[in-house]
Amino acid sequence: MRKQIITSVALMSFTGCIALTGCGPTRARTSTYTAADMDIAVVEIRDKLASSPFMSTRSSDSPSLVFQPNRMENLSNERISRVDQWAVVSRVLLDPSMLEMLGSKNITVTLPPVGERITNSYLSAGTDADSGANLTFAPQSNLLPTHMVDARFSSITRASSEDEDGGLADVRKDLFLMDFTIFMVRTREIVWAGSVEFARVAEGLLAN
Repeated sequence: MRKQIITSVALMSFTGCIALTGCGPTRARTSTYTAADMDIAVVEIRDKLASSPFMSTRSSDSPSLVFQPNRMENLSNERISRVDQWAVVSRVLLDPSMLEMLGSKNITVTLPPVGERITNSYLSAGTDADSGANLTFAPQSNLLPTHMVDARFSSITRASSEDEDGGLADVRKDLFLMDFTIFMVRTREIVWAGSVEFARVAEGLLAN
């Protein structure tokens, strides 16, 4: 089991503490995801995109591309504000290292007007590296996208009892999945897809 400890806050309104990811979930009194879970997921999505065959085959001499993301679609049981949905996408695509890598591949990132407005508000509210102050964005609204970036966050909840003879459910397990897809606007062909999943387990009678 791999234990990753993140002590910083990843997004403005996400709250939480230490998370365990990898092959085993963390056990606590709540199965709600934490800031650290989202932080780790964002970093892993960035790493997967940067190391993908799609990126490795491109260079500065490749035809220019324009990526335009949508806000992350929340399909989970968790409450995630529109600001935080855009914040997740921003932390993936607007991280300085990601923008540098995309630039070296002749790829530009643009945002729709609503995304640009919300993202700029998010960036201006940042007070440290993890709340968005290290992200940068130069408006490119005059550029037409060649590729769209879709993001989704979903979850599955399972309740069970650790009592061999059955009884009231006293274990709740939430499986979370974050996935990103990049597809061509003209043909709808998917050029890259990546996902990260993690789980959290809560113990105690669910009636409590």
